[in-house]
Amino acid sequence: MPPGSLSKITGDEMRLQSYREQLQRRNDVDVRDLKERHEDEVERLIESQTQQLDALRRDYDVRISNEAEALEQRLREVREKNDEQIADEKAQSEQTVEQVRAANRQRVQEFRKNSDAQIEALREQLRASTEALHGQARKSAKEGKA
Repeated sequence: MPPGSLSKITGDEMRLQSYREQLQRRNDVDVRDLKERHEDEVERLIESQTQQLDALRRDYDVRISNEAEALEQRLREVREKNDEQIADEKAQSEQTVEQVRAANRQRVQEFRKNSDAQIEALREQLRASTEALHGQARKSAKEGKA
């Protein structure tokens, strides 16, 4: 082997070694950059997901709150309607009771009136019977004296 060729081979090997080390450093830098970008991207995705979850929770809470308010409003309306219905039924019941009382008072008055009329008729019959008996007793007394 010629003496210059050994130095040429050694020089080529050194250049190759240097090139390889340079490529390795570039690769290391590229890998580090990719790793950092990946970590940044993952962190950004996690933050985005956290924000989305927070937004969903707020929306869900708002929706639940709105539904609760709607249900409370509906409950108030139902209670008011029921209170009105109870008041109406109570008024109707009181009116019916008053009508029944009035009808009973009228019946009692009619019964008293009829009873009073019957009592008066019986008194008249009794008076007439008493007068007739007195008349007969006088007549018998006159006939017995004569």
